[in-house]
Amino acid sequence: MTIDMSDEPVGKALLLKITGNTFIGSMVETLAEGLVFAEKSGGGYLRQEPLFSVPLALKDVNHALKLALASGCPDVLKITKTLEEHLEKVSAAAGDGRPAENCDFAGVYGVVRTDAGLPFDNGSLGNEK
Repeated sequence: MTIDMSDEPVGKALLLKITGNTFIGSMVETLAEGLVFAEKSGGGYLRQEPLFSVPLALKDVNHALKLALASGCPDVLKITKTLEEHLEKVSAAAGDGRPAENCDFAGVYGVVRTDAGLPFDNGSLGNEK
């Protein structure tokens, strides 16, 4: 599928980028919830590799939520709103001296784990807390 934006104002490209990033964010949120569900129900876990810094992810999530509000559809990005809350928790968890920009988007997995009563770290890196 090709989206031809050659006749559109440059600002439309930003809208397309932010929209695409909500797809990615929604997949990360869904993946985190599914992995925690699998672990809690005895299905094991999958090690997460770094994907995207939390501040950059939050920037795009906030842009998307503002665009939805400005477009008159503030309630359609429910997963994105949940992702925003989880990314803010990942950023807050960096209070152990690490700057938030060193926190990874995959930390959403840890937040969903703690919401389910599991430790943030699944132990795959040898540092379960």
